[in-house]
Amino acid sequence: MRAGEKLAAENKILRMENEGLRGAIFEEKRKRKRGKALDFYEEGEQAAQALFFSPAKVARARERATALEEAKRQQQHTAADKKLQQAITREEKTREVAEKKVRKAAERTAAREEITREKAARQAEKEAKKTQKAREAELRKIEIKRGV
Repeated sequence: MRAGEKLAAENKILRMENEGLRGAIFEEKRKRKRGKALDFYEEGEQAAQALFFSPAKVARARERATALEEAKRQQQHTAADKKLQQAITREEKTREVAEKKVRKAAERTAAREEITREKAARQAEKEAKKTQKAREAELRKIEIKRGV
């Protein structure tokens, strides 16, 4: 019986503590949601003067705050666009470099093939001349033998 009462009391204490912690979290979130203070001082006003906040002055202050936020957002957007453009440019350059490497390799291969063909043509020409000279030498031998 006492164990049940003890557990019920602990349960109640824990629930109260849990509820208190939830309330603290709610309060903390509410505090963080506060807006930013408006700047009511305009150019030409002295800080030591008494300030009177008319609805028009409050509206102007809100408009200035909104304009500043919009300018900040626009600046962030511009920076993001600039980063994106730089990334695109970088990718294009790397692609162009890769294409240039492939093109150079193809040109080198074509040049090597051309040199190989030229060497083969020269070798064939050399062989043809050698064969021609051997034939001419044979013909001279034959003519010398006939002439004797």
